[in-house]
Amino acid sequence: MTPDLIARLRELDAAATPGPWAYRPDEYDDWGVVKSPRVPVDGFPDGLRCVLAQFRHPESIHDEEVLNEHRRAKTDPWQGNAELVTFLRNAVPEILEAADQLEALRSHAEAMAKALKRAADIVERNLYRQHEKIEDVPKLADPVLAAYRSAFPEVGK
Repeated sequence: MTPDLIARLRELDAAATPGPWAYRPDEYDDWGVVKSPRVPVDGFPDGLRCVLAQFRHPESIHDEEVLNEHRRAKTDPWQGNAELVTFLRNAVPEILEAADQLEALRSHAEAMAKALKRAADIVERNLYRQHEKIEDVPKLADPVLAAYRSAFPEVGK
């Protein structure tokens, strides 16, 4: 998720009626409705709720045929939409929390990568210094060993 998408989701979440929302078939109609919980509103003792509805295009004959099939089957032609809207509205806080956790992990991983790079640089510099010293060992040791061998020829045998 991009930062812009997360920011937009936060804006929409803050402006929307809080959840939990619910989809339920309407016992007086063939199709269900999506409703939010009631929220307090001045002048309305029971508060208000958001109700989402979908309608067919008034000039489409095809829509009427499809809707009649759903009426006969007693199925909701928009159930998938209603369930998706309900699920997403209810999941937004969890989605945003997961995005925050992922961002924290990304920041931590980035900091760890920088620390590992610094450590690798230090190790590389130290190995280079040790390598220089190791190359000097034969230069320093050879004359000492030669002197030792000439002083104690029986040890070299």
